[in-house]
Amino acid sequence: MRGTGEILSLVLAAFLVVAVSPAYAQDFGEINETERLAGPPDAMPEADAVILFDHGLATTELRGLEFKRHVRAKIFQPSGAEKLGEVAIKRLWYDKLMKVEAVVHKSSGETQELDRKLFEEVKQGIDCITYIRFNDLSPGDIIEYRYVIEYYGGKDLLGPEKYFLFSQQVHYSWYKSRMKRSSDIDQDLYQHVTNLPSWYFDSPVFTLESKLVCKLGSDLDYSYTTVNLEAEEAVPEYHRGQGFVQRVYKFYTWQLKNIPPFDPEDTATYHDRYRKAVHFQLFSTVGANRMVGANYGGGTFRSIGKSFQGYLQDYFKSSRRIEDQIKSLTEDASTTRDSIQKVCDWIRLELDTDSSSGYKLRPMTKSLKELFKKKQGMPFEANLALVYALQLLDMDAYPLLISTLESIDFRKTARFDHLLAMVSTDEGLLYIDVASEECQLGTLEDQFIVDEGVIVNFNQSGVIGIEPEPCRPVEDAS
Repeated sequence: MRGTGEILSLVLAAFLVVAVSPAYAQDFGEINETERLAGPPDAMPEADAVILFDHGLATTELRGLEFKRHVRAKIFQPSGAEKLGEVAIKRLWYDKLMKVEAVVHKSSGETQELDRKLFEEVKQGIDCITYIRFNDLSPGDIIEYRYVIEYYGGKDLLGPEKYFLFSQQVHYSWYKSRMKRSSDIDQDLYQHVTNLPSWYFDSPVFTLESKLVCKLGSDLDYSYTTVNLEAEEAVPEYHRGQGFVQRVYKFYTWQLKNIPPFDPEDTATYHDRYRKAVHFQLFSTVGANRMVGANYGGGTFRSIGKSFQGYLQDYFKSSRRIEDQIKSLTEDASTTRDSIQKVCDWIRLELDTDSSSGYKLRPMTKSLKELFKKKQGMPFEANLALVYALQLLDMDAYPLLISTLESIDFRKTARFDHLLAMVSTDEGLLYIDVASEECQLGTLEDQFIVDEGVIVNFNQSGVIGIEPEPCRPVEDAS
């Protein structure tokens, strides 16, 4: 789900608080007798550990999105301690991790609180990962942890997949007029656009209960897609908040029980093809179901492409030096293909494309000028640099949004995780990923071989069928 704030009246804004749904609430540290005596579940008597519960709450409002998680698990065997002994909390570097707590309830009755100063934080690309490590666990021990993440973003950090949602929303005059009347609201706050992380119900050990609650403001609507959920499991329970203030919120709850574990060593499972999950897309802050109906037609993707141009206008800021260098690259090129190859080689020489945190449309830089100054960016930023360079050389080149997530239908979620450069030549269309240095020009690594994408070209934007060629290694070139 993509999240953004709703605009509330000043009276309501004064009373708004982040409240936990009763369906989510669970007292931290309150271990009951049933949990202390719990053994392996009947459905899996050989289980070496069990997740007693895994609860999540995502709240969207004016300032962005807040995500809470609370997990409790019990160890039965040393192998279970090994599976659950390390917890990795992942977020983007500009999101805020708060209120991290972790304890071990020993089988002897003693409670050991983990010192947050000992939690390790590692930066991986644009991701930050905080590791909680439970050491010296014994059979019968219960571990528990909870945390809160405030997903920020801000206009300066908007990536393509966030920008088009934001720009669709502020185009509505009613929305904008409400912003102008709300003089006490920080005008920067309404630009905090973000996305709700996908929720996976299963874990490496048997899970007794996994529950996610999505708490949306009154003008927010969403679409979702599920993976490996039965029909009755895929439809969330719905209720309105209680009371004058909480009535503006809508609650959607997904809950599964007695979930078998997945094998993290299984490559296919690792890529989320067989895990039980729900993925979201937030659509609109104005009008119930305004964008949901359009999502299945071409209108949504045309809007995405048109709005994307706003992002490009901000991002395609370079310098005369960069422009002159690009033009000088191709002075002795004999063919269009040769010109493209020279530009690709130059970008690869100038930039270190960091894909260590995976392929995602989250920028490391605010503009091409900053990109070439820092000399490091995400792979999609390198591809945007290629599009810019080829357009500067009067070629028909466009960004092409794609989704490599096989379990997520972008036609239902408008969710993309990468961007290719597409250029028209006398030989036909070429699809290029600059970071794929081992592939010949116009051929792509297997993960980028998809049937459709969304071309970004003003009013001509929309879904197109594509036929990219699989990677041909550079050393095989004749």
